[in-house]
Amino acid sequence: VSAYVSCANRSKRSICIDLHKAESAEVIRALVADADILIENFRTGTAERLGVGYTELSAINPKLIYCSITGYGREGPAAKRAGYDYAVQAEGGLMSITGSRDGAPNKVAVAVVDLAAGQNATIAVLAALQQRHRTGRGQHVSISLFDTQLSWLANIGAGVLFTGQDAPRFGNEHASIVPYQSFSASDQQFVLTVGNEKLWQALCETIKHPEWISDPRFCNNSQRVINRETVTDY
Repeated sequence: VSAYVSCANRSKRSICIDLHKAESAEVIRALVADADILIENFRTGTAERLGVGYTELSAINPKLIYCSITGYGREGPAAKRAGYDYAVQAEGGLMSITGSRDGAPNKVAVAVVDLAAGQNATIAVLAALQQRHRTGRGQHVSISLFDTQLSWLANIGAGVLFTGQDAPRFGNEHASIVPYQSFSASDQQFVLTVGNEKLWQALCETIKHPEWISDPRFCNNSQRVINRETVTDY
């Protein structure tokens, strides 16, 4: 049992079914008949081809919440592509904004796209369950890795839409807040997160530069972003 398998499957009960064999249909029907939720992450069209699509299974159990997790959604030119966290981190823009300023693009150390898509699936399933409480019927919800990743661009993605320019990498710096990054001290590295003007004023007092509070170069965050190097090179 590997660490990865243990992380992903701890406390689960499992059975193995060959969906290509006709005798699996009876097992599937028995499982689905009283199930609340089914989650599948085949390529788009595969579940339907194997006879375990939403239409077939909801006919057995109309209350079933059927959740599909795909790489690129169930419609469009990429719908049938396989989805992998690493590839989507690259295609969705996360790698291009992760890493040092002058270095190569980096992926995040853990599979954040997979994890975030799972969280989105949980939210969608819970919403579908609430709807079922009112209507008595289940529904088909669909989550994609690519859509999830795109939403993670957040303020940086908005900045690209505002300016029309690709976002640079900032390493451990924040794209729009200064100072908000890691620094090297004489004994170790530390992180400074000055998220508002009150904290900026407290920092100036702490590092014995109270005159910076009224300095027009640093008087608000917008000015500190413009003068980022002057602030962070101190």
